[in-house]
Amino acid sequence: FWAFPTALYDTVSPKYKTKIPISNGFSLIELVVTLSISIMILLLAVPTFMKAINKQKGYITSQTILQTVSTARTLAAQKRTLITVCPTDNKTSCSSSGRYILTKSTDEVLACQPLSFNTTYRGFPQYQYPTYEPSGYSKTNGRFVTNHYAVILAYGGHPRIETRSS
Repeated sequence: FWAFPTALYDTVSPKYKTKIPISNGFSLIELVVTLSISIMILLLAVPTFMKAINKQKGYITSQTILQTVSTARTLAAQKRTLITVCPTDNKTSCSSSGRYILTKSTDEVLACQPLSFNTTYRGFPQYQYPTYEPSGYSKTNGRFVTNHYAVILAYGGHPRIETRSS
């Protein structure tokens, strides 16, 4: 009674005895709906992803500061001299904030490392920047502050990283 389907038709509807056309692709409405859903998902995901990247960069900055402070403490004991760690922008002298961390003795700059974020040092006014004695102890306590983290310095010389509340 029914012949094989032709090239333009796939199956026959038994209820109405009509031929159903073959669908060769997506309609314009299907594509627009799919693209709009994809764009909405991206709009929600990108800010969260960027926030996670910035937080990770802040952690890396804090790790760099922590390593520099620990190295300065060791250098003070090895060289038997005072070693200062401070933020800087000009790579030669200390400033209140900067994108570089400077390690220096009384007469020379020992190291200068770049940081991902601007860093500020907050300490007590008696000593403007953390200075390590040959014994390994710090003359002051304070903190290096970045975007999400702070490196806390204690008199005993052992630094630690703390998460800042936003």
